[in-house]
Amino acid sequence: MKKSRLFYCLFLLVILVSSCQFTAPLVQYTPSMVHAASIHQKGDFKGTALYTTGRDPVNDFYHNKDSSNYLQNVNGFQAQGAYVVKDGIVLLGSFAYSGEFNKTIVDGLKTSYDYKRNMFELGLAFNHKIESSKKWFTSISVGAGIGKNTTTENSNSLSLPAPYYNHNIVKIYLLPALYYQNKNFRSFMGIRGSFLNFNRVATTYTDLQKTSKGLFPGTASNNFTLDFCFQTAYYLPKVPGLGFTAQFLLAQDMTKKMNNNLNNINFGMGTVFLLHAKKD
Repeated sequence: MKKSRLFYCLFLLVILVSSCQFTAPLVQYTPSMVHAASIHQKGDFKGTALYTTGRDPVNDFYHNKDSSNYLQNVNGFQAQGAYVVKDGIVLLGSFAYSGEFNKTIVDGLKTSYDYKRNMFELGLAFNHKIESSKKWFTSISVGAGIGKNTTTENSNSLSLPAPYYNHNIVKIYLLPALYYQNKNFRSFMGIRGSFLNFNRVATTYTDLQKTSKGLFPGTASNNFTLDFCFQTAYYLPKVPGLGFTAQFLLAQDMTKKMNNNLNNINFGMGTVFLLHAKKD
């Protein structure tokens, strides 16, 4: 009798955990767009305003494969500023905000998550002109950031108050890159290595619920991502200093502690302002 009861309990537990796999995944992280320090003359300033969006293709594939109705929406904004304090040395600052949600509908069960993410970063870039070329530069950027993610779960099977999962982020990054510039066109490509510390987790989820959602069980976690980026900007010939930019970023979860629950593919588009220092 005891063995049959134990088997029955284990069977129910397997069904419960398996069913959780068909609900909307909790996306733990959206990377900020790379801040391209493609200026180098003392006194120059560059400001960028971006609309950002992204996708989580791993979960897109998983849910489409299993005939689940999966929907994801990512809308963000990022402001970037760069100032050359000395020829080849650039001070960087940026703020990123993203409001997101993702949802599944399976057999009438609706599960969704609402996200609010923000990240503030400061850094330094060291740019060097390649001597054999007048238009190509190498760049190495280092920096750090702090941010906060808040997540609220909504489901027609849950009662109020709604479950939540919040955590802070500390970020340290290194970005080697190469960029090209001429009078009206600039392009930038590089690989950013980001050390991420998720800390001060506040949640209503139990450890079992965290496991079923692909979350780490404790209150802190160290992660590392590689972010492959490409950016281009075009400056209007008849409007000095005003241009438009398009950016792409592909993020890889190297430690696998986020179980690929991050927005891997990200895009940004917006306006860029370039002010040159006055020459004596």
